[in-house]
Amino acid sequence: MQYFSLVEANRTKQIFMQGRIFLLGLLMSCFSNISLSQETQANFNLDSFRKVAVIIDSINIYIQKGQYDKVAEAATQSAATCINMEDWVNYLYSQNLLGEAYFKLSENEKSLEVMFETVETASPHLPEHHLEFASCFNNIASSLIELGQYEKGILYFQKAIAVCEKQEEPPLLMIAALNHNLGSIQVKLEKYEEAIPYLQKGLETRKKFPLSLPLKIDESYNNLAYCYVFLDQPEKALTNYEKTLQIRQQFLDNMHPKIGLAHNNIAKVLEDLNKIALANSHYKKALEVLLPTLGKHHPYVALIKSNYGANQIRQGEYRSGLAYIHWAFAPDESLKPDSLLFRNPSFFEAKSLLGKSPKYLELLAQKANYYQAFGIKTSNDQALTFALKTYLLAAQVIDTFRLGFSDLDKRILANNTLPIYEGGIHAAYNLYRQTGSTSYQRIAFELAEKGKAILLLEGLQAENARLFAGIPPELREMEQSLKQRLFEAKENLRQEEASEEKSPDLHDQIIDIQASYDSLLAHIEEEFPAYYELKYDISPVSISEVQAQLADRKLLVEYFMGEEHVFAFFLTTDSVSFHKLPSFSLLSQKISTFRAEVNLENPFQITTMEGQKEAEERLSQYQQSSLELYDLLLGQYNIEMSGIDQLLIIPDGVINFVPFSALVSHINLDQTQDFRKCAYLLNQFSISYAYSSTLAMKDNPSHHLASGQSYGGFAPTYSPSQIAQSRDNLMDIPMARQEVEQANQIFAGKAFLGQEATKENFLRHAPNYQILHLAMHSVFKENNELESQLVFNHSTGTEDNILSMTELFNLRLPADLVVLSACNSGWGEIAKGEGVMSLARAFAYAGCRSQVISLWKVDDVASSQLMLDFFEAIEAGNPLDEAMQQAQLRYIDQAPNSPLAHPYFWATFDVVGNTDPIDVQTHIAWFLLLGIGGLALVGYGAYRIFVSSKGM
Repeated sequence: MQYFSLVEANRTKQIFMQGRIFLLGLLMSCFSNISLSQETQANFNLDSFRKVAVIIDSINIYIQKGQYDKVAEAATQSAATCINMEDWVNYLYSQNLLGEAYFKLSENEKSLEVMFETVETASPHLPEHHLEFASCFNNIASSLIELGQYEKGILYFQKAIAVCEKQEEPPLLMIAALNHNLGSIQVKLEKYEEAIPYLQKGLETRKKFPLSLPLKIDESYNNLAYCYVFLDQPEKALTNYEKTLQIRQQFLDNMHPKIGLAHNNIAKVLEDLNKIALANSHYKKALEVLLPTLGKHHPYVALIKSNYGANQIRQGEYRSGLAYIHWAFAPDESLKPDSLLFRNPSFFEAKSLLGKSPKYLELLAQKANYYQAFGIKTSNDQALTFALKTYLLAAQVIDTFRLGFSDLDKRILANNTLPIYEGGIHAAYNLYRQTGSTSYQRIAFELAEKGKAILLLEGLQAENARLFAGIPPELREMEQSLKQRLFEAKENLRQEEASEEKSPDLHDQIIDIQASYDSLLAHIEEEFPAYYELKYDISPVSISEVQAQLADRKLLVEYFMGEEHVFAFFLTTDSVSFHKLPSFSLLSQKISTFRAEVNLENPFQITTMEGQKEAEERLSQYQQSSLELYDLLLGQYNIEMSGIDQLLIIPDGVINFVPFSALVSHINLDQTQDFRKCAYLLNQFSISYAYSSTLAMKDNPSHHLASGQSYGGFAPTYSPSQIAQSRDNLMDIPMARQEVEQANQIFAGKAFLGQEATKENFLRHAPNYQILHLAMHSVFKENNELESQLVFNHSTGTEDNILSMTELFNLRLPADLVVLSACNSGWGEIAKGEGVMSLARAFAYAGCRSQVISLWKVDDVASSQLMLDFFEAIEAGNPLDEAMQQAQLRYIDQAPNSPLAHPYFWATFDVVGNTDPIDVQTHIAWFLLLGIGGLALVGYGAYRIFVSSKGM
């Protein structure tokens, strides 16, 4: 169900349009500042001036009544008159009214076309920081945001603020409106607590202007209420919505659309407070106002019909409720509350509706949800089948809607559309259970894939397209140059926002570069059709395609974790199994419990355990939590495991943080005193992971086009001064340098040690290596995962030693393998529909075929031993998953005692991506390697009892 959070398109001048006398005075003041040509002055016709005044006066009346179609008609007439008079100020003013009218009519693409044309036409005639341009940029931003293009929208809002700040007397009301809009964007990003200060700031500024209409204050109250809804404070939300309605009823025509929207929002809160009958009355009032004013085809009308229908369903009136939901998409039909109508718009109709407003995607999802609920409640297979068809229509439309979006916009879209994929999988599961048809397994699997790592897949596809679609090198270089310039400008803007220094031209610079970049991509897509086809070929892999590529002894397990349900798919070459996990909350709780057991906050506690009883209790506790999680994820589904010795895990949500190798399949009752004797899955299977089945199965021919060199390792020295200046508790880690030095002897590559391990050397040389090995500190930024970073050597006062995740996303690293022997390299925020936003993922995006990641802080002694054994197994020609299995088993087998075999020390490392053997040409002095593992173990016991850890 939908509330309405309004992004303002109105400008400050409009606030003061309270009567004809004031308008004429305003226009006279405008004309006094216009420098007309001599010919125009000679032919100046006072009737034209009066005509514009009368038109704008009438526009004010139409705005008061909410008659935006008439606003558009009158504004077009006014703008044409102003062009003839060379009155560029009022031309801008009229065009802004026209753009705003289209915005209010949900004709956002038309609004953008008008506003861009307006800026281009008026720019030669007015100063670039004329205040009316701020209104243009504000209107552009509002339409971009409404179309889901948040990143560009934010830039234009910031550009509007920059124009305001250039004025001798800053227009406080306009700045207040822009702050309100920035707050509204935070609302759309679901950052409700961050939005409230922006909205409060705008509200307080507006209250200082008693002469202005309160019709800006109402929107402040409206969006504050919207935030309180999602902060689960319905009483505060209701109070603010009621203030909104009170102001609008006092100052607007009683049939103004804003009054109808206020009734809708109040109804929704009343529904949350279980005041159903009162909510119904407000929904009816909303429709009574909006149907005659906005018309039956307006998306707001459709949303309120759908909301009202959902409320009917909540009262048990399914047929009546579903009729209203159907009516939202078929406004030309009569309402049929006694009939079940199993009809949807066609794909092209749905695509057209979505181009008008993204709200129609939410409407489709809501329609599918309620038909599915009805189908489950009444065992109506037709309703369930129709629900699934509706979900599939929504998914199909999403595929086309997201083209051209920025990565940020796509992440927001993925977050908003995950429930559609979840609903579709749930419908397919219910139909599969009822019919046994394997077609529903296929549909569910492809929907699960559509909701996984699409941004990563698109990035890799785009790189392949650039390389293999016959695009000339000069165009590829130009594209890369613009991409790099755009990244640098955005980074400068980010740093500026974090400091007090301001560069007002940065917003313009970013917008100009983005326009050039978009134009170049459009040219490439038009001139090189193969590029377009390759770039946007992101269709998910099918079950049959997966089975055709799976090895005979491999089991693929894919999870889908929605907001309410968790599903699992089990695939071998000749079998498919599809299951719903028992409980979302139970699984989350079991993962949390197991993580606490395996990721020790203080390893010293286990390495210094006193007494047999304490050791047995700790081991028993570990095995119990591990077995319970194993049973939830794998054990209870009667999967045929005979002949299987490889697992490929496609995790989702918090399952990403489970080291499957450390799960136990049963408890050895006669051997419970020793962590070395547990029945770990590691003993049965080599285990690897992938971001999606599509990425796991699709060949990536661009990953390594040049032969390159075998190995490049980086292990910095952290000086006392660098440690002292660090806010992240860094320590020097000499074992890391030893690890890289010994690994380099295995592969005969290049070791960048100590002061050589700089960011500059990494950027210069990393693209040349098959295997990249980074043994260093990583810092995870909890509140801004894109600024998580790797810390290189810092030998000079000015040298940049931090490589952020954002920078990694803009690199090209065609390595076969990157080993992140650093802490938490696989940790990050879970982005719905995308996965974990970790450093490892950034390397995958940069082109690294496979990654070795860590799920928690790594022990430097244990990790050094593991990495050397892992590299030896790679050099011997083993697949990567088997190489890691051998290294971890060897570590357990040679651990000097039970505590040091605890999974904390070895299970942190996962292999993600392609596991094929790496063909490296090495010239190894084998005598140097004899006994490396043994020496490490001897030193292991002597080096310490207390476990030191590297990284954050």
